[in-house]
Amino acid sequence: MILLTRGILLAAHAFLLTDSFQVNVPQRSRAPWSTFSTRRFPTDSEWKGHRKPSTRLGYSPEDNLSRNDDDSSNSARWIESLKARASQLDEQEEQRISRWKNATCSSKVAVVLPDWVRRLDVDYPLAVCGSARGYLYVTHLETGEVLASNLKPEIEQQSDDSDEAFASPADLEQTLRLLYGSFDGGGTLAVAFSGSRICSADRGGGVQLWGYDPDSKQLVSQGSMESLEGVLVVALQLDDEYLWVGTADGHVQGYPLDDELPLALHKSPEYSWKLSAALVAMHVDSELGCAVASTAYGKVELISLEDDESGQPLASFTPPFDSMERKSSNAFIQSCAFVAHSETGGKNTGTQQYSIVCGGNDGSLFQQRLRLDEFGNVDTKRPFLKPLKAYESRHLASVRSLSSPRPGIVVSGGQDSSVRVWDVDGMTFLYQFVGYKVWLNSIWTDGARIVSDGADNTIVMHDFDKEDTSDSTIL
Repeated sequence: MILLTRGILLAAHAFLLTDSFQVNVPQRSRAPWSTFSTRRFPTDSEWKGHRKPSTRLGYSPEDNLSRNDDDSSNSARWIESLKARASQLDEQEEQRISRWKNATCSSKVAVVLPDWVRRLDVDYPLAVCGSARGYLYVTHLETGEVLASNLKPEIEQQSDDSDEAFASPADLEQTLRLLYGSFDGGGTLAVAFSGSRICSADRGGGVQLWGYDPDSKQLVSQGSMESLEGVLVVALQLDDEYLWVGTADGHVQGYPLDDELPLALHKSPEYSWKLSAALVAMHVDSELGCAVASTAYGKVELISLEDDESGQPLASFTPPFDSMERKSSNAFIQSCAFVAHSETGGKNTGTQQYSIVCGGNDGSLFQQRLRLDEFGNVDTKRPFLKPLKAYESRHLASVRSLSSPRPGIVVSGGQDSSVRVWDVDGMTFLYQFVGYKVWLNSIWTDGARIVSDGADNTIVMHDFDKEDTSDSTIL
């Protein structure tokens, strides 16, 4: 009866949240977007005509000239069709950029759970959530369905709640203060999800492994990682080849996924780097070949994934946390991410440019440009372009998460109960979504949508491929 009543209350709360997420956009002029012409693709007959061999037995120079003219004409039409397709893609891209920069989206409560959401990761359209009571839920963001969970029977839950003798890592209390400040909502510390593989980290230390079977809709335990037993893990990330782990004792580690040995049986990582202090946040970009991590003493440290011998970071920088305005020595970076710029490099290189964007526990944001060579690789001798710059606008409280949906855009989530969207190239604030709570810990983006926690027992989604037809947008 207690659980039933609690479920009814949570459902009612989610219903009230549906209309509570609004967009606040600073007033600004809007430049008209370019228009593009559209050209047609070659027809079937044109393609057949282009490929059809000549059946004439005779030959004359005039015949050869005629065939050359036909070939040139068909080639020209083929080139025109490619140009038309390129123009169409450019137009679609301009429309996407416009929607992102002008907050043209639909917002909804995508999923309602029977527990508060504390962490999430997404492999769209599925999302995995870690809850305040330490359980995992596999959900569908389009249908709102809860597909699977490791939720225990009620009698076992009561036993867990009354058991206060569980062992916890010695540095747990200090780590929780670093991660959450005064707003620790309990539950899962980190979760990573890709395909059928789920990895989670709780307050007892280590990494738990799970498999999700979409046919049976079962969440099956695959044990825990032997090499991380008793180690407090605060960050997890999965890519196509590795599980990346960030630990509270200041290590970034990589475990291969394609190895014949299951993850649970790995006795040591393939890659490991030691940071200067306890790790707070981590982001790995395999294509860039780098990882970035923030530490408890304020440093942001850059790691080269190509350097697997030294075991040390490549370089580091320390953001100036308003030294003229604030005398606090306790400021540090709580979130960090690699972000691509929308413009390419100078001198006609056409190389994609990157920066590290990081958010502090005082609400400030900083941007450090990376130095890349003509092949798009980070300069290992001088990786940073000076100076380190601070955003003029800021959150009103700690910046808990950062994610980049596309080049030139970064999204931040803060303990001031807002999700904010920023222009990376101009380092300017665009708009914010409000209606969240202080427990906003996770943001996921994919270029089309923003998915986040921070709304009690719900997952909130802002979809930029769908326009909002309601009156809830405030301009």
